[in-house]
Amino acid sequence: VHSADSTVVLAGHEMAFPGDINEYAYHHPSQTLLLSLQNGSKSRDKQLVLYDLSKKQTRWVAKSNAEIRSLQAKTAILKYGGRKIIDAETGALLRDGDGGYFLHLGNGETLIFSKEKYARVDLFSGEEMWQRPGQACTGYRWTKIAGDSVFVVANGLQALDMRTGDGWSYDASTSSKAVGKEVAKHFFSALLDVLAGTNSNPAWDPDASHNLSSFPLILHEKVYFAARKDVYCFDKNSGRVLWQVTLEKEPGSMRLYPAGDNIALIGEGWKYRDFDILKAQPPSIAFFDKETGGPQARFSAEEADVVLDYMWAADKMYLLTTNRLYCFDDNLATLAILENTPEWGQFIRLLPHTEKLAVRTNAGVATVRPASLETLSFHHLGGA
Repeated sequence: VHSADSTVVLAGHEMAFPGDINEYAYHHPSQTLLLSLQNGSKSRDKQLVLYDLSKKQTRWVAKSNAEIRSLQAKTAILKYGGRKIIDAETGALLRDGDGGYFLHLGNGETLIFSKEKYARVDLFSGEEMWQRPGQACTGYRWTKIAGDSVFVVANGLQALDMRTGDGWSYDASTSSKAVGKEVAKHFFSALLDVLAGTNSNPAWDPDASHNLSSFPLILHEKVYFAARKDVYCFDKNSGRVLWQVTLEKEPGSMRLYPAGDNIALIGEGWKYRDFDILKAQPPSIAFFDKETGGPQARFSAEEADVVLDYMWAADKMYLLTTNRLYCFDDNLATLAILENTPEWGQFIRLLPHTEKLAVRTNAGVATVRPASLETLSFHHLGGA
């Protein structure tokens, strides 16, 4: 979307609109595009436009100062003094929306998570399939769906059966301080897509860091999770702790990945505090046995950096940071290190490749030998 000239290029279509584009939402299955346009200098000059890409026609236009939050096949969610649910077909207001975080299920239904309640709701009608009391959501970070279960990272880890609302929870701090009451009081009703970060008000503790946890990693009937200085393995169905390991140092923001017979815990080298990204410990990797949690190997970078990507291939592991690509064996012994160059710019991500290893950078794509990381070629792609 190019808002500077009010032109949109999307899904093979090119369209011009009578105003600058403030924001938009796109729903791929229904091929619809909801835009907020500014056709003048005043707030009353804003309007919403719902465009049907498949029919190449506008469905409706409405004058509105509302902010767009999401678009589904049947409904759209706006923010205007609170959350508003509208009919995507006509633009008519259906009802006021609930507070909390929405997780859309793709069939016109959504899961709602708030301190007051958890519920499965039909967005169009407002009918609830089930409801249960809400739980504290200190350090809310994200959700992950696996089969009929959804795992919520908030005040630890919570698991819910999406069909019934039944499940389990395990309390574990995902922030450096207990700021749950303040987060709930000031932010829960306002944040719609992501509840992460803290308030900069001087009355708050200045070291209330979030993102000190990982995504849950679900492998068969086990769930792996890391928060602060602890790594856990849970029984997927009951939530029973199968093993727990405490780290020597808190690595900041973390990721968990499968690594053969082990689980790889990656310290990303940063943490999020007061809406700023701060340096934490240097990037690190620790291997733990999947079944017992027994420590197997560990690596820590010597310099501060930020982890961007990871790949496990047979008996080798690759770790990509902004400045370096590391290659390890299955015991985390360093086999090779590739430094970026001014010509390449910063590393961005690892790319799938059958015989070589490909790395996307700011300026192009580098291909290297998988074991030695010897450069084979570099192709410029016209800049960032």
